[in-house]
Amino acid sequence: MPEPTVIAGLSVLASITVIGCYLDIKYRRLPNWLCLAAAAGGLAYVLLSADLNAAMLAAAHGAAALVVGMVIFKFGMFGGGDAKFYGGLACWIPITKGFFLLALASACTLVFVLVWFVASAGKHKTDAGGGGKKAMLPFGVPISIASWITVYLLSAG
Repeated sequence: MPEPTVIAGLSVLASITVIGCYLDIKYRRLPNWLCLAAAAGGLAYVLLSADLNAAMLAAAHGAAALVVGMVIFKFGMFGGGDAKFYGGLACWIPITKGFFLLALASACTLVFVLVWFVASAGKHKTDAGGGGKKAMLPFGVPISIASWITVYLLSAG
């Protein structure tokens, strides 16, 4: 049976990611308080379940992910909330496992985009100008799924 710290951590992470998915799908917003809660929860989890060194590696991962996400946002390829949310969730995972999260998030995003477009193929709702918030896909969903799976796998092994 998993340790109580792992069960509590996965529960907190599940709560954060479910809230993120809901808000991103409904409003296309991932608020700063949620991104900060993700970062704080992740650092606390890593500190409690591992040690200070692991927490520092997780903080480095979160900072690196945030910087890269903001650069991608600058070029209009990613929403600012998505970048902050990914950075916050990256704080649950040491930087040494960062490429695993990135690869899994990319795979989840590919599947999510395919499912989203197939599901909305019959719906011809468009924005007035085509550039509004509803035109953006809620990338917080695949980011959430990939983050939870990664933390689960790291805690199981």
